[in-house]
Amino acid sequence: MGTTFANLQVRECSTDEIEKALPGSRATQLSDYWTTVVSEQFQVGTLEKMAKKLSKEINRSVLSIEYFDDDVLRIAVYRNGKVIDSHINENGYGLPKKSGKPKLFIEELGFDSVEVKYLKEIFACEDLGKKLQLLQYFLGVTLWIDHRMISEVKETDFRCERNLSLIDEYIAETNKRSRIKNQTKATLLTEFEGALIRSLGDNKYLIGIPPYDRSSGAYKEESIYTYLPNCTLEYNFDISSFQYNSHTGNLSASDGYLLFFCFIRSKYYVFDYEGNRISETPLNGARLHPVHLLENGAFLAFNNAWNKLRAYEPGLSKRWEIYCTTFLCSRNQSFYVSKSTEGQSPEFFKINSNGEIEAIFKLENNVPSGTIIFDEIGRSFYFSTVFSPGVIRTRVIYLTENFERVAEIELEGWITSSAVDTKNQKLFLHLSERELVVIDTASFHIVARKKQEAELTLLTVDSLGRVVIQFGLSSIAIMDSKLNDISRHRLKGDIVSYMINETGTLSILTSTLGAHEEGGGASKMMIRLYEIRDMGDYRAQRT
Repeated sequence: MGTTFANLQVRECSTDEIEKALPGSRATQLSDYWTTVVSEQFQVGTLEKMAKKLSKEINRSVLSIEYFDDDVLRIAVYRNGKVIDSHINENGYGLPKKSGKPKLFIEELGFDSVEVKYLKEIFACEDLGKKLQLLQYFLGVTLWIDHRMISEVKETDFRCERNLSLIDEYIAETNKRSRIKNQTKATLLTEFEGALIRSLGDNKYLIGIPPYDRSSGAYKEESIYTYLPNCTLEYNFDISSFQYNSHTGNLSASDGYLLFFCFIRSKYYVFDYEGNRISETPLNGARLHPVHLLENGAFLAFNNAWNKLRAYEPGLSKRWEIYCTTFLCSRNQSFYVSKSTEGQSPEFFKINSNGEIEAIFKLENNVPSGTIIFDEIGRSFYFSTVFSPGVIRTRVIYLTENFERVAEIELEGWITSSAVDTKNQKLFLHLSERELVVIDTASFHIVARKKQEAELTLLTVDSLGRVVIQFGLSSIAIMDSKLNDISRHRLKGDIVSYMINETGTLSILTSTLGAHEEGGGASKMMIRLYEIRDMGDYRAQRT
């Protein structure tokens, strides 16, 4: 669960007047010309009622800020008990996007009309964290605040001042990116009405076809589709016979089998990819949550104490177990885990399919786990975060298949995402300080680095050695190994998955996340499949 908070902001108003209008609230003047209002009663989704009441009682414009799970930002301005305008970002919870009218916000909040241009750019920003930061620069007041934060930190730490020059810098950088002449083209290959319910694994997705029935918590039809390497979505079958519901069990796919842990019936089912039931086993009250699926319906799961990893047969008999505290990943029938014991350095293990330890790597710091990424020939890159007073650093360790240390490098910050290019020997990293770094894996030296304005996620490397980057929910950028911009594309829907297809072309699957949870607007939900190809390929096709 990400960060969530809610607050109200009023231009130059008596704190006593506000606290009288909203009993139980706390009003304080943290920044010049603003009064910030927080309360334990303020909740995302219900703040509007409080904002309307306050604006009517004090006869002033009130700005509301609702931020939910690092995914939804709703800002609205009220006067005389009515909402004047609101702005809602594109999000993964099915909440309809709404573009606010900058002119109305400017007028109600008492800013100069020539500053509308700033608010237009801020509302257009896709990066939620950046948008909130830019709003603070524009308004000159801290928005990232609620009743808990203000009670834990000195009020002076929340002081904020207007800084339009920083917004000018952002606009200049945005304009620079918009002038990029795209060298690739995004083509919509497939589009149909539906909502992504969940990813099952093994490139299989559970998709609901509207209408949505709130009483049963299900769509009219819920079917499994396979995302194929030839850039198509293949319909498999309707799972209505499973009586599956996300609240009653766990459904996943791997290696030709569907595994369904139905907790409400206390049974474990194994199906093949055509929907035929292979086995049915009583759970006898056990609530098993597999961390990895094995062959023929077997799986790995931790014990209740989360200190032993066990391999279970489809009939739930125990195949083997090993002491560890974290499951990292699997590759080529090997599993990578770590364990941490108080007073001892953490250890990183490679174990085979029989539960036997094949290699051990001992860490030099007290971090119990890390992240690992593999290249196509079995080499691994282990990211271990190192904590020291006032500084967080990450040690990138290059290991052979047998955990022999080849090289290492230390970077400031922690790694939020990564991608590796085996063919061209490049490791792409995104650091917490919003910096992209490229490491040459032959010399293990940094060969490129570039600061980024927005939060991003490294997705993959295409067949030409270019890194594919996701910005926000729906946008991608493609950069070469020197981090020069190649292309940028804004797609419809939220990016769900991606694949380098059998011809070496990038394809991307999008949907609207959270549709099945919200239920509303399900008939407008669309599943889309895009192909991203070089412009030269299109010109060659036309000739």
